[in-house]
Amino acid sequence: MLIVYEGLHGCGKSTQISLMQEWFEEKEQEKVIISKWNSHPLTNKIVDKIKDDYSDNIIAVSLAHALDFYLRLHEVLKDEKTIIIFDRYYYSQLIRDSIQGLKPQYINGIYEFVPKPDFVFFLDVDPQDAYERIKGTNRKRSAYVLGENIFNKSDQIKSTYDYFEHQRKGYIEVFKNLDFCYTIDAKESAISQFERIRDIIKKA
Repeated sequence: MLIVYEGLHGCGKSTQISLMQEWFEEKEQEKVIISKWNSHPLTNKIVDKIKDDYSDNIIAVSLAHALDFYLRLHEVLKDEKTIIIFDRYYYSQLIRDSIQGLKPQYINGIYEFVPKPDFVFFLDVDPQDAYERIKGTNRKRSAYVLGENIFNKSDQIKSTYDYFEHQRKGYIEVFKNLDFCYTIDAKESAISQFERIRDIIKKA
């Protein structure tokens, strides 16, 4: 089973993935593998360097992410009996690269190798709420990730709000006609979100 979590930074993916892993391993006695965005040991540092040094070359960034994704996907799909959870899938790159100016046809072409997930859960959160959530953490995110210079170079916070808003609209547009994608209200409590996600999987 291949499960995907998507959404803006700060939407609560990590919390829901942790709850899902606990449920599968402790209650269902299933093996779980979690694949995080830009995390392959052969590529993650390279991808970060490309984003830092060549953030204006969106094609280079896009191809670097695609390589990282391909390597991670190839490794986790070896065990067909495993529950595989992706913290972001190629949808994030499709939406972000489109905002940066690449054509969706180009991005979809790069990711032709990607299998259809069994479930995609989009944790929907207001862009300003998302920003406030990540502002309260110690994790440093790059200007590329936050979109600080895309829409308003004189006001980085406003630019991030606009970038997040474009991402949210992109997710809604991409997922609206896919019957395996479910929108979860990220304003609800973490437990309420998880219970709904769990029920969706159990009823499938």
